Amino acid sequence: MKRFKTHFNEGRYPTWIKVTSAALVLQVRSLSHKIATEKDLQKQNQLIAQQAKLISYMNGLAIAVGSSDLSLIRKLKQISKN
Repeated sequence: MKRFKTHFNEGRYPTWIKVTSAALVLQVRSLSHKIATEKDLQKQNQLIAQQAKLISYMNGLAIAVGSSDLSLIRKLKQISKN
């Protein structure tokens, strides 16, 4: 596991990509803990759906950065601001 400072200073990517990816990871980890402790199955399913949505944003960001697709990066930047 990398330290945040190492992750933040690494690579050639814009700061917003690094901050957004770190924020998404923290949200997914938080949801994992909530899912594990939730007793109500309906609430647990809602949390799982929310977690899946965040993971899909992470995957989209990884694909956009990996392929250097600037239009996809711009779209993801708009989504991350909402």
